Amino acid sequence: MSQENQQESSETIVRDERLDFVKAISISLVLIGHLKPIIILSLQTPYAFIKITHSILSQLFVNSILIAVPLFILTSLFLLFQKLQTSGYQSFFKRCKCLLEIFIFWSLFQILIYYSISLLGARSLNTVFPWYVPNFEVRRLFIEDEEFKFLINLVGFPVLYFLSILIVLTILSYIFYIFIDKQNIKFKNYVCVGIIILFAAYFEILNLTARGISYLQLTNFLIYIPIAYLQVQKGIRINSRYNLFLYVCFLVFGIQDIFLIQMGYNIGYYSRVSIICGALAVFSSCLNLKHWKASKSVKFLSRFSLGIFAIHRYWQFIVYIAVFNLSQAMGFLIEISDLNISIVNMLNIFVALVTTLFTFGTVQLLNRSPFKRFIK
Repeated sequence: MSQENQQESSETIVRDERLDFVKAISISLVLIGHLKPIIILSLQTPYAFIKITHSILSQLFVNSILIAVPLFILTSLFLLFQKLQTSGYQSFFKRCKCLLEIFIFWSLFQILIYYSISLLGARSLNTVFPWYVPNFEVRRLFIEDEEFKFLINLVGFPVLYFLSILIVLTILSYIFYIFIDKQNIKFKNYVCVGIIILFAAYFEILNLTARGISYLQLTNFLIYIPIAYLQVQKGIRINSRYNLFLYVCFLVFGIQDIFLIQMGYNIGYYSRVSIICGALAVFSSCLNLKHWKASKSVKFLSRFSLGIFAIHRYWQFIVYIAVFNLSQAMGFLIEISDLNISIVNMLNIFVALVTTLFTFGTVQLLNRSPFKRFIK
């Protein structure tokens, strides 16, 4: 997302439209996951086979959405390693500066929104205005803890979480690059593959023993550092045969995850072999595209993926409040809900469409403002 500026400004790296496709897929999965325009509703049936099939399909749908964040991270690290090979430490400092500026901007925006809502609430309820400052506690990336809570954490939290993860991963990737790039090719490959296998085995053992890692933990994404580095190396591409194997692993391990969840196991959110295989399979499939030309819609989603990611939750919050307030006054909410079918919730579709339209419109307006560099 935020790597857009660097991708455009680099003179040594030609814009790779295949990465636009990856980012377009990622932000589309984020919107589907958060807005939930399509959900598989529970079925009332006496047949066990249908219930099991329904459960598997619904969880595989969720698993498909979960690859969005790993895809974003993999794309960002891939671009970072590309630029490190051509520009060295200068590209690293430029990337860190850009990410830090974006993080500060959206943190201030989050605080502004929080205080605005708190002030309105205090005035309407005639209560004392709370001077609590909402923040993302970076220590939670490293230490298991209860989820922090404030009124709009579901609104502004995702983008702050993502940017925090990305900043730390960028620093660690540079350290990894300094160490690994001086070695011979054979050593590089062995080290990277070894780290990937160790992390995958570690995740699998934790999940099979019901000790899944919290989704807040940085550990979930460390595996993508060697994966991105290998992808950047010349001649190292996952061909179609092995790519098909990754999709099969995504399906097989995804079904395993479903049964573990059904058995009450506490498994990781992103620390799953299925998610790793799914993200790598989609990323490699896009890189294997030949003569790919991105459409206008793909370019739009890719170019403004950060802005869409950051803004859509706010519009979703506003639209939901407006819909429920209007429904109390006009009673149309029940009529919309009556139109539900097995895979569609009409209220969710209505909210998703309105939210998406307002989000895209806001992004277009911001692109014509001094704040345009914070949405690309």
